[in-house]
Amino acid sequence: MCNGIFYGIKVMVILMKHENEIFEKLLKFSQKAVKKNQVPIAAAVVDKNRQIIGLGSNKTNKKIITSHAEILALNAACKKLKTNKLNNCSIWITVEPCMMCLGAIFNAGIRHICYFLENEKSGFIKSNHTFDLSKMSIHKVKDPEKNNQVKKIMKDFFKKLR
Repeated sequence: MCNGIFYGIKVMVILMKHENEIFEKLLKFSQKAVKKNQVPIAAAVVDKNRQIIGLGSNKTNKKIITSHAEILALNAACKKLKTNKLNNCSIWITVEPCMMCLGAIFNAGIRHICYFLENEKSGFIKSNHTFDLSKMSIHKVKDPEKNNQVKKIMKDFFKKLR
């Protein structure tokens, strides 16, 4: 569960339900990306009321390389809130963000990041970071079932390419 602080059983149940709803939405967006021959990464910006206010899945192509899921979710949230400051929001991502996306998340004011799968090649939180992340709350979701579902989508996608 990606909540940072445990307040009690009731809050834990609410957060678990909330996490499951977000995960299901991310999974659907990842699967849509596969159908469009895109890397199946999805992101959701969630406000302080636990409402998804921005969603995105990868839409990169030969002419646009910055259309990552996180960037699209951030842009959607900024458009909805009519601001570029998302300080009271969190971002949930199926795969650990790259350097570009982590920079955008940081610049948007988000300090709470949840992701399901590590990205050893280009992830920028776990092993490749050089930013000072000490003021951010970052949690690797350790839910084997969910992590395996994301892993399977990624694996199947890249297997199809080879």
